[in-house]
Amino acid sequence: MSQYTIGDLAQSTLMRVQSTRMKNELMKLTEELSTGIVADIGSHLGGDISYYADVENNLRLLDGYDLAADEASHFAEVTQMTLERVSALLASSVASTLPATTTAYQEARDHAAKDARNDLEAVVAALNGTSVGRSLFAGAATDTKPLVEATDFLDTLKAALPPITDPASLVTAISDWFDDPAGYDTMAYQGSTNDITPVSIGDDLSVQMAVRADADQLKSVLKGLAMSALATDSDWGFDSDEQIEVFDAAGTAMLSAQSQLTGLQSDIGAAQERIELTRTRNAASRIGFEQARTSLVGADAFEVATRLDDVQVRLESLYAVTARMSRLSLLNYI
Repeated sequence: MSQYTIGDLAQSTLMRVQSTRMKNELMKLTEELSTGIVADIGSHLGGDISYYADVENNLRLLDGYDLAADEASHFAEVTQMTLERVSALLASSVASTLPATTTAYQEARDHAAKDARNDLEAVVAALNGTSVGRSLFAGAATDTKPLVEATDFLDTLKAALPPITDPASLVTAISDWFDDPAGYDTMAYQGSTNDITPVSIGDDLSVQMAVRADADQLKSVLKGLAMSALATDSDWGFDSDEQIEVFDAAGTAMLSAQSQLTGLQSDIGAAQERIELTRTRNAASRIGFEQARTSLVGADAFEVATRLDDVQVRLESLYAVTARMSRLSLLNYI
C-alpha cells in the first residue's frame, strides 16, 4: 500500500498554519465570550446588516444624549447652587437692613450698610462664577465674566449717578441706573445679550438654562443691595431720618427681589426635572436597543464556552506533538 509523507520543512509549516488558525479562533471565541456579541457580524446576519446598523446608530445617539444630559445636569446644578448662594446673601442683608429702618443708632445703620456692601460684592463674585471653565451667567459668551469685578461694582455705579440732593433722588437714580440700557447693561454687564444655546438631550427634546446676569430678577437683587450699601455714604450727607428713608426703600426692593429670585430658582428646578425625566426615558430606550442588538448578533455563552474549551484542548495537543517532534533525532530513531 502506498504511503505519502511530507518533508520536515513542510511539516513544520503545516503545524505553524494549524497553530495560527487555532490561535485566531481562540481569540475570536474569547472576544465573543467577553462581549456577548458574535465576532463576524456580517456572516452571522447573512450580509443583511441594515437593521443592525440602525440599532447601533440609535445606541450611538443615546451615548451622545447621555453625555449632553450629564453636562446639562452639572451646569444646572451649579447654577442652582449659585442662586441658592445669592438667595442666602440676600436674606442676610434683609435681616440687617430691616432693623435699620427703625433704629435710632447710627452704628446699627452703618453696620447694615457694611453688610449690604459685603453681600453685594459676594453676589457679584458668585454671578461671575464658572462651571468647567464656562461662565454661568454670561449667556452665549461663556468665555467672559458677566459682570465687572466685585470690588469695582459700587464704584462703577456711584460714578454714573447724577448729583444727589435727597433720599428720593438717590433711590430713583439707583433704580434708573439698573433699568436704563445705558446704565447697568452697558457699564456693569459684560456678557452676551443672547442666551446660551439649548442643549439637545433626547429625540426632539432640549433643555434651556438661559439665566443671565442682566435678568430682571438678578438686577432686582443687586439694586436692593446697592441701595442699602449706599444709604449711609458720606457723599450724600444724609441725616438719620434720610438714611432710614433709603433703608426703607432698600428693604422693600430686597423683599421684592426675594420672591423674584425664588421664581428664577423654580425655573432652573424645572429644567433639572426635565433633564432627569429625559435621562430615565433614554435609559429605557437603551435597554430596548441593547436587547434588539443581542437578539440579532448575540453569542450563545454556553456554545461559545464549549467551542473555546475544544479549541484549547486541540491547541494544547498540537503544542504537545510539536514539542515531542522537536526532541526526535537520528540516534533515537536507530
